[in-house]
Amino acid sequence: MYSIYALNDPQANEFFYIGMSVKPHDRYMQHLSLSDNNTAKSKRILALRKEGLRPDLVIIEQDIPYKNSDAREYFWISHYLALGAPLTNIDRTRPPKTKIKAKSPKKGFKLHYSSEQSCPNGDPIATAEELFRRLPISLAELARKSQVSEVTAAKIRDGKVARLHTINKLLIAFSEVYGVPLTIDNVTGFNVLVGRYGDGKLDGITNTDDKKEQSEKAVA
Repeated sequence: MYSIYALNDPQANEFFYIGMSVKPHDRYMQHLSLSDNNTAKSKRILALRKEGLRPDLVIIEQDIPYKNSDAREYFWISHYLALGAPLTNIDRTRPPKTKIKAKSPKKGFKLHYSSEQSCPNGDPIATAEELFRRLPISLAELARKSQVSEVTAAKIRDGKVARLHTINKLLIAFSEVYGVPLTIDNVTGFNVLVGRYGDGKLDGITNTDDKKEQSEKAVA
């Protein structure tokens, strides 16, 4: 299992490198040995050495399966870049390549599903819960950016069902905030309402039992 870690400058109290490793402490020692070609990172470490210091090793996330490790590293790099961290990463600032094959609902069905169903063949970058929990701006500001009411955004944050176009508005705003292209195909955890009518089950996705009840629960 992989861990995502950061090198933290104890003087400035800021992250300047984010990486992933099965053995983050061993990888940390490799960083201190200046054995790679990352000149910017080496300069930060050498500057700390002159002050009798060395970077802190901070574990950001643990127990990540191999198949998700690239996506999670990319998420954290993008997250801290969006917050203004002076990261010195060289080759991890582009999203990992994943092949997404989203299934379209059959005509005549009204589906209530988790957006996790949209990532059957690709690794999600983040969850809806993470996007809201780590939001560096207020919910009101997110609502303004997305042109979704603050009440609706709060309901979606709390797991209420919402229409796809409303979710997409929020994802566009999240993409701007985090500096990462976020879509229903690479974010899990949203409860999405699509279609117009019908009940039943399709491809393991459970419909609502009552069309009227579902309509009342859907927001925006």
